[in-house]
Amino acid sequence: MKKKLLVLAVILVLAFVFAALYIFVLGKPSYLKTDLPFEKADGKLLGIIQIGGSKEDYDYSIADKYFKTTDFETIEFGGTEKYLIIPRNNEIEVYSLNMDEDCLINETYIKTMTQPFYITCNVSDIISNSLLRVMVDGKQYSYSPYINLKDGSLVVENFVLHINN
Repeated sequence: MKKKLLVLAVILVLAFVFAALYIFVLGKPSYLKTDLPFEKADGKLLGIIQIGGSKEDYDYSIADKYFKTTDFETIEFGGTEKYLIIPRNNEIEVYSLNMDEDCLINETYIKTMTQPFYITCNVSDIISNSLLRVMVDGKQYSYSPYINLKDGSLVVENFVLHINN
């Protein structure tokens, strides 16, 4: 009886060690350097890092803080504003936005992303040309990153975590 309990205890300890190893080491994506600050931001479905407004001022220093690489796929919409988009445990559907001659906005599906990716967007200061869409529990959340013309800050929705430090 004691032998069976000892074997069971060893199995449980090994299972715990392997589970902890997976969660804290193997479970972390290989491109992460440190944990992203999502745990402090309940309700945030995606993260965004502003890289810059023109090629001359692109700054990858914040991305370097969290990632082992800055070599992520880029989706080009036209424009020079560049952002790193970081999904938080969900899929992000990516759409382009175009205004037709009747001033109606048309969405065109591009792809679904589950890993961090860059977008370059916003040819115009008046209307965004990119759309990010997340579905959670049957509810749809949509976000188009752009710069506030009033104060130059990045406009974010309440479900978006602006990572800027």
